[in-house]
Amino acid sequence: MVEDTDMLGSEGTGPDRAEGTFAFRVGDQTDPSDQTGQSAQPIDDSTWMNQSQQGMNVDDLPDLREDQASEPRAEFTTVYDIIDRVQIMLDEAKAPLLTPGMVKVDREELVNDLNELKKMLPVQLERASALMREAERRLNSAQTQANATISAAQSRSSEIIKEAGEQAQFLAGQENVVAIAQQKAQVIIDQAQAQADKLVQGANGYASQVMQELGTQLDRVSQDVRVGLEVLHEREQDAARTMGGNPDQQ
Repeated sequence: MVEDTDMLGSEGTGPDRAEGTFAFRVGDQTDPSDQTGQSAQPIDDSTWMNQSQQGMNVDDLPDLREDQASEPRAEFTTVYDIIDRVQIMLDEAKAPLLTPGMVKVDREELVNDLNELKKMLPVQLERASALMREAERRLNSAQTQANATISAAQSRSSEIIKEAGEQAQFLAGQENVVAIAQQKAQVIIDQAQAQADKLVQGANGYASQVMQELGTQLDRVSQDVRVGLEVLHEREQDAARTMGGNPDQQ
């Protein structure tokens, strides 16, 4: 990275000072380190009837996750290309004979790169903002779907319990089968309650899993955006120091 800069204008003296160039004192150079839902359809009543017999299977529910993790560098490719181009220009610049710790670069080429960088920054920041908005949209969609799933499970469980109660009352009303009817009714009610509890538990577990995974994805996107902004801000400060120079060494 550039540690110190001196700008040499058209009035500079000495054989190594040319008009229209920047001179840089170059230190250690390091490369930038790489940093690193689909909404489901509401479940109809026939599906709940089938699941009431087999129980909730999370694998049958829609997957709102994305397997591919976003890379911060991939989100700022164009900006990184410009920064890399400036870095290559500094690496390939020749050092004056008497000042090996400094290099001279073409002023116009450097200014063009910096102007291009300024133009691309709003585009890349807007792209990062779009990623944030998409993550929030998916989070809201998943929340709505989870609420619908829980509501449908609770509604179906109430229907199962009601049907079991009606069947129990019918059996209890038959002559000479009161005891048997009560026993069967209790078994039916227990089974219906167990199925209803399983449905609600499965829906709650699915909703919690989706919320946690989307929350993690949103945190990752937010962190990537912050990292990108910090990198761009640091590069812009370096570029500003490169353009302005160090007053103590002018």
